[in-house]
Amino acid sequence: TSFPLAAAAVAAVILAIVINTLATPKRADPREPPLLKPTIPFIGHIIGLIRHQADYHRILHCKSKQPIVTLPMLNGKLYAIFDPSLISAGLKNKHLSTKPQVREAVAPLMQVTKSTADLMRREEGDELQDRIMLYTIPTSFLG
Repeated sequence: TSFPLAAAAVAAVILAIVINTLATPKRADPREPPLLKPTIPFIGHIIGLIRHQADYHRILHCKSKQPIVTLPMLNGKLYAIFDPSLISAGLKNKHLSTKPQVREAVAPLMQVTKSTADLMRREEGDELQDRIMLYTIPTSFLG
């Protein structure tokens, strides 16, 4: 009775290792920041973000000791930037957009009404978002 259970456990571990090896790239594109693989394939970083929230970035920085890393998630990736000068450069870069994240994050932080939150989430709310970012993000990050 214990042999089939042990065999199933071993098979599950081997399957997880094979999936992790095949599904997670060994390294990022040479033009991208270093890859920081999750402990749990596909969803490890998502679990870390949910579990540790804002503190997860500190955990990643301590683990990687890099100024910027690539985090593979499901079939996409996320870049985590820890160095203030790189954060500033990213905010100034016309090809890097944080507006989708800002649209979702700013309204609850500012505790605005639903109609204001709806305005902020629309493209026309970009000017309003820019003003909010100007007043809420330290000028040292914006340059």
